[in-house]
Amino acid sequence: TTFYKAMASNKNSSNMRNRLILVVAGMLVLSALAYFSIKYFSEKSENEKKENRIAELSTEILDLEEDIFELNNDLEEKDMNLAEKEKKIDENKAQIKDLLARLNTAKQKDKTQT
Repeated sequence: TTFYKAMASNKNSSNMRNRLILVVAGMLVLSALAYFSIKYFSEKSENEKKENRIAELSTEILDLEEDIFELNNDLEEKDMNLAEKEKKIDENKAQIKDLLARLNTAKQKDKTQT
């Protein structure tokens, strides 16, 4: 009877050891699954953040390109206005020279008449 009790006791302890090994193995598998799922979802979240940031930067670049285009147009317009003003100034200078020449001619005529 002692032999049978020892055998039963060994059988129970062997079953307990096997169950304990299965529980520990199961916990390790669950821990590994949890680790890799957390890692996967955090990388996915990180990638989504990067994609969103890239989209924001692309929008900002497009806005800046639009601003540059508008500034170039303004600059070209101002250059044209400046060219027109310079042309007007040159015309006014020519008119002033013509008027000075007429004035001098009139003064000469006045001197010769008196």
